[in-house]
Formats: sequence, C-alpha cells, structure tokens
Amino acid sequence: MTVKAIELYISGGRTSVYDLMSFTTGRQPTVTMSSIRAADQRKRSICSPYRPFCGQCPNVQTVNGEVWTFKQRFPDLVLLKNLDFGALLVDSCSSGKQAIETVVRAETQCFRFNQAGRNITIVPGSVFGYVSALHGDSQEALKGYFSSGDAAAALVAADADSTPRHAFTAHPGARSQALALLRFLNRMHWQFVTVALSEQDPESLAAFRNFERLALDRGVCLAEVVNIGGVRVDNLPIGTTTNVTIVFATARDAAAYLALTLRSPRRVVHVMMGDAHDWYLHDPENRKHFQGIVSVQPKDILHPDFREWMETTTPLTLPENWFWSFIEDRWQCALTQKSKLTYGKMCTGDETLDLNSLGRMTKAGYLSRGMERFLFAMDSVYRKLCPTQSGLCLEFYENGRQMILAQLKKTNVEDDVDIYEFLHVGNDDYAYRIIGNWSVSGGLRLHSLYRSFFDGPVESKCQPPMCKCFLDGDFFQVFEHLSMGRWRQYTHNFVLLALITLLTTVAIAVLVLGEILRFSLHPETALKRPYVPVLVKLYLRVVKGNQSLGISLLVGIITLYITAYFFVFDATDAVCRLRVVLHGFGYSLCFGVMIAKATQLRNAETLGFGTAVHISFWNYWLLLFFIIGVQIALNTSRNRNIKRNYKEGALQNNNMTLFERDDDLPSVRAVSPASSSGSTRTAASSTRGAPRTQSGNAFYHDEQVFFHPKDFLSH
Repeated sequence: MTVKAIELYISGGRTSVYDLMSFTTGRQPTVTMSSIRAADQRKRSICSPYRPFCGQCPNVQTVNGEVWTFKQRFPDLVLLKNLDFGALLVDSCSSGKQAIETVVRAETQCFRFNQAGRNITIVPGSVFGYVSALHGDSQEALKGYFSSGDAAAALVAADADSTPRHAFTAHPGARSQALALLRFLNRMHWQFVTVALSEQDPESLAAFRNFERLALDRGVCLAEVVNIGGVRVDNLPIGTTTNVTIVFATARDAAAYLALTLRSPRRVVHVMMGDAHDWYLHDPENRKHFQGIVSVQPKDILHPDFREWMETTTPLTLPENWFWSFIEDRWQCALTQKSKLTYGKMCTGDETLDLNSLGRMTKAGYLSRGMERFLFAMDSVYRKLCPTQSGLCLEFYENGRQMILAQLKKTNVEDDVDIYEFLHVGNDDYAYRIIGNWSVSGGLRLHSLYRSFFDGPVESKCQPPMCKCFLDGDFFQVFEHLSMGRWRQYTHNFVLLALITLLTTVAIAVLVLGEILRFSLHPETALKRPYVPVLVKLYLRVVKGNQSLGISLLVGIITLYITAYFFVFDATDAVCRLRVVLHGFGYSLCFGVMIAKATQLRNAETLGFGTAVHISFWNYWLLLFFIIGVQIALNTSRNRNIKRNYKEGALQNNNMTLFERDDDLPSVRAVSPASSSGSTRTAASSTRGAPRTQSGNAFYHDEQVFFHPKDFLSH
C-alpha cells in the first residue's frame, strides 16, 4: 500500500497540488521525498530522532525530477521501470570546439567524477544519445562531427535546418515554414515583398535561403534584400519599395529595424520569421505603433504544467548550479558569497521568472519534444532486445545505439505552423493571437481574417514594366533538379533513363511513323497505298473504328512511359503531382481501351442493337469516356479543404474564404536540391500604398545532455 502526502497551494487564484512525499509499506518500507517543493518550503516541522514517537525509515529515496516527470507523463515506458536511467548535463559555453571535445571524450575515454558522495564512472559506448541545445556556428560544427559518422550514437537537436545523418530534430523544417509563409502571402495577395535579413545569424540565413529558393516558382517576387545585422541602424535605408516586408532576423535586430521604419511615411506590413517573433521584448515602448504585424511560427507545444512550474520555481526549490547562474545574471544579484563580488548584492532566494519576458521559447519546447521522441525510441528498442529482463542486457549494450538511431530516422517530423497577428488586447497590453495554421496534410486554414489597420485592404503585387521579376526569371531554372539533382549519384538511374527513352522512342515512332514501319515490313502491300502517318489519319478523320481504340491504347502506353521519367528525377512539387496524375491517367486509358475492345465480341452485350455483331461506334467511345471520366475529374478538380465541425462559407472581405486547398501537398516528403541563385535586387514599385496608424529567448541555454545508465548527475 502507498500513502501520499500532498500540499494544496493557492497562487494567483489557482489551486496547485504538490506531492510532498509517499510511504510504501511492505518488507522494505520506503519513503519517497520530492526534491521540488512549493514556494513556502522553508516552513518546516522536523521531528527529532530521539523522540520515541518519531518513526525511523532506513530506506529514504529522493525523487529524480526527470525520471519522475517521464513516469508521470508516460507511465507505459518499460525502460524507466527496469533501469536506473540518468543524464549528464554539460555546459560547453556555446563553443562548438568544446562540445566536440566532450563528445570525443565520451566515445573514447572514461568519465570519472563525484556526485552526491558517490564515485561515478561512465565507460565509452555507454552513452546512448546526445542532446544539443547549441545554435549557430557551434551547432553546425557539432552536426558536422556527427555527419562524419565518427560517433555511433544519435544527436537530438533543436534547430530547423536540415539535419545530417545520425541527427534528429522534432522542430519543423525551414522548408515547411517557407511553404506556409508563401501560401499565406499568396492568400493575402502579397506577391511583391522586401526581405530584411540578419546575415550574421546562421538560422535566419538558412531560413531565408529556403524561402528564396521556393519564392519565384510560387509567384512571390523579392524586390530587395536588406542586411540589418551587423550594421549600424543609421546606415540602413529608410523605407522600402513594397508594401510588405519579411523579416528573417534575431529579435534584437528586428526591434532595431522596426524602430527605423517609424521614420518613413510609407506604411508597411511586416511578417516575422524565426526569432524575430519576440521583437517586442527589446522595444516595448513602440508596440502600439506596430499593430497588424504577422508572425509565422512552428506550433507552440510547451506543456501548460511546465509553464506553471517555471513561474513558481525559485533557487531554493531548484538547487541547480546552472539555474542559479541564470537567476544571478537575470536579476543582477548574487546567490553565493563568491559571486557577490560580481553583482554587489545578494538575492533573497525567492526570485521567480516571468515567462512572458522570456519570449515564445519555441526551441525549448521542441528540444523537450525531441528528448521525448528519443526516449520512446530507446524504450522501443529495449522492449525488443530485453523483453523479460530487469535491467540492461548484453545485446542492448552491443546493438542498442545503432537500433535507436535507426528508429529515430523513421520518426516523422511535425510540420504544423501557426500564423499570428500582433493586436491590442486591452489595458495598454499587446499580444499575438492565432489567426490561422498550416500543415502539409491540411493546407492553409484561416480561423479569422487578417485585420488590416490601414485604409482598405493591403496588396503588394509585381506588375511590369516597373517590376520585371517574373519577366527576367529563367524559365528553365525550374528544371535545375534534372541536371543538378541527387539522382545523378546513383548509376542505376542512368540505366533506367536509357531504357525508358528507348521504349518511349519506339512507341512514338509507331504512332507518328506507322505507315513507314508498315512499308519496311510489308513493301509489296504498302506500295498499293500512299504514305499517310497515323496523326494525319486522325486529323483527316479516316481512321476506322477498330483502329481508333488501338491508337488510344498506344497513347496510354506512351503516357505510362513518360510517367517513368518522373520516378527517376528528384521529387519536387511539380514532379510529385505529375507522378500521381500521369500514372493514374495512363493506366485508366489503357484498361479503359481494353474493356471497350472486349465489348466488341460477338456474344457481348449489344446495348440495344440485338442484330449487331459489334457494338456501335458511339457506344464504345461513350463507354470509354465513362471509364476514364472519374480519373479525369479527380486529376483536374480543385476541391477545397474543409475542416471538420466548421462551416464553409464565403466572406465579403476582399473575396477571401477561410479554408482553401494547399497546392504544396506533395512537397512534404520531397527534397528539392535546387540551390539558391543569390539575392534578387530589382528596382520596383508596389501597386498600392496604404497608411498605417534579444534574439531567441533568455532562458534557452547552450547545453548538452548525455544519456547513460547511471543516476541523474548535474555538473
């Protein structure tokens, strides 16, 4: 039997429940005490051990916070029940070199240190995975090490860039965010935009490269790219030539750029990407001037109980050195006598965090989600290798890391993206509210229309001759993946191309040069008739009924041969769509012709003509139409996505509807190798003007977490 002691704590009008301790009876009675207490933990009443009514329990355990959290949230995990599982927290000081050195040591040398009065040793090969919270160049250096294959374990990261092999991230990719942004821009008729970019920020630059690569093919023209990072604000141009500006920058650079735009009389809509979402943290005084700012961000996945815990925890309730360092830097006070010389005053110990001042904490949420996915993969492998054993088995030590890595590679990455608008919420407060979302499966859905704070709807379109973006575009640039794609890395693709080309050439020759082939095979018969190609016969309408279906069957075969090309080249949006359309259409045409030919048998259904040997000319063509009509309708229809439990309706504001179909559905599993062609700078003007009435989050630390089969360690 287990008896729990809980504490009810009222904070901000809400009642919170804390598990103080639990007592389990049995042969070995156990007292489990929580290491995380409420804010009033200093109120104690301790029973002296010499008193006879004070019970003695030799087996007292302190809860491991991480293990307890996962057991409460995911009680079905078998791994945590049978294994004393822990992690080692290492601060690499945002240095990629130190991070790589630490990983190399973990793979080649023994870790020896003292923790809680115990000597801990971590042997090489016992680290099952690495979790990195680095960013920028440091993260790229660490990912490069794992890409080399020198480390056999998996790396869990929190960046949106494409991950190398041996790495996994739960963060939606930069390509998915770029697709969501492009769909929203086209939806709002904002096809002519300016880009404000922090070139010194690797994450902002990577996100912009994905956007730039996809923009022109999806009808969005970049008028100008302005570098706002690493330069003085006074040196930046005031104002833009378009009505819409996309900001790929850090929060601090975005705030400085927005303050500069106040000098311009032109009213512009700003769309924030990445860390630029938190611009208002660095410029709270100008928030009222920027109502209507749009932000496109990955879906917020932070758990509400995590936010509640973060708001109530203090240095006294979370005795971790890294947390103390953060509090000291945040509040500019000392928690130890050693750091008092630096800050000059002592903290009270009751300092709490204001989560609103930390920003959206997107990366922190997806880093925790990545750790969850890693534990799920580890638990799945443990179930396969050690189904009945309590603790680690030898096979798990030998093959566990490779199987965990393979399991992570099969894990789907989320692609949900939310669209926000910055609005006034009352009492001089301003905040973001969600106006829509985008996903690969559901497309773009707007819950409410964008509220323009200008005089009328805002449009920004590219119109020649003032804007020549699409006129100057290289039409053949869309075929770069045919000559520069990854398909060239595999020799068998060239063999398939040669075979497909041969079959297609023969089929087209039969269609176009049918009479020439007949002459070469039967010259004595062909001399009696003049040479007439099949296509000319079709134009002159001299083809017999039984020949017309044969020609249709030949066209279907040629369609299937041409479809095979699209299964060789790299997948892009257009290629994936052509795979689906041409493949289904070709097979429908071929089988439809064969069924129509079968109805010409002597004993077949005559459809009302009982004395006829064959069905009439119009009857079998009508039958063929009904066979392939469904396929034609599916390939050419533009059905809109309708969200369940929502009504579909048309709104009168700018002829916009809430739900629409997404044209980029095939692109989620496709990787486009097309490279960026550089920034586009075009002297241009927009079609209509309208009057307008710290990077990342501070709590996000550069850390690495090593998982190993030991107790939880904090270093």
